[in-house]
Amino acid sequence: MDAAENHQIESEEFERWTCDRHDPPILLAMVDAAGHLHIKVRNRDWYVTDFTTVTATCPKCGAVHTRKFAGR
Repeated sequence: MDAAENHQIESEEFERWTCDRHDPPILLAMVDAAGHLHIKVRNRDWYVTDFTTVTATCPKCGAVHTRKFAGR
């Protein structure tokens, strides 16, 4: 992927994946309309395109969240 490529997409095109055990919920990742997973960790951005199951751990409480994306 070209580092100069622009990955900014309007926020309404994303679905938020959150840990709902907190108020406000803790953001784990964002999923765009094409089914691409967007993860920001400190100063790094991750864009994942080929996946079916993703597991994320909440950084605040340690809860493990697993989500299947098959069929997107």
